[in-house]
Amino acid sequence: MQLTSPRPAAALPPLDALTLYQDDVPGFRRVYADSSQATNEAVASRAENPERCLRRLEGWGRLDGYAVRYVPESFQTGFAAPIVIDSSVARFQRGAGALQALMDDISFPDLPEARRLFPRNIADNTECVHSLFTEDGVQFALYRVDFRVQNIVGSVGVVWHWPHGGPIQALKLAERHVSRIRTALRHHTPGRERGSAPLENLERVQREQGQLRLLGKA
Repeated sequence: MQLTSPRPAAALPPLDALTLYQDDVPGFRRVYADSSQATNEAVASRAENPERCLRRLEGWGRLDGYAVRYVPESFQTGFAAPIVIDSSVARFQRGAGALQALMDDISFPDLPEARRLFPRNIADNTECVHSLFTEDGVQFALYRVDFRVQNIVGSVGVVWHWPHGGPIQALKLAERHVSRIRTALRHHTPGRERGSAPLENLERVQREQGQLRLLGKA
């Protein structure tokens, strides 16, 4: 198990280099990319107990986060294809804090009909959750893979129309996500932050896609 010493955010790769890229998900288009909704304050504001959540995030040394969402370019691909792919990441001061965040179970009960899966490890640590949920009378299946690479926590959440979908495709996307993070850590040059901005209004994207929140744990 590899843990890391404290590093300031400026010494870490830029957030937008740490998620899935467009060419990682052919046939999909990016509809959302933002860091403003992944700050500690923003994450805590969505929790049942915001003050307690913020204390935990700060205690773990969480620095910031970033999330992107992809949807099919065409919905004529059929029900067997995913309808949403979310990729998110959070940076921490230490690997130990990232591990604490990954192993935290507070968010698990919020997932309806959720159960843990036990995939092979694709990073320093790996967790996986399967959940079924219903919106507007339509049932969906979510497979989410959460993982830690040094002091970075990443998540890939994939949604299908139930009964389609499975953990293998989600795990393959998570492996690609891990590869992006490791590449960014190897080749990062401090000071080359590219920055990020929302492609579209988050609330409008969520309404259109029927998802009330981004799916990642990061």
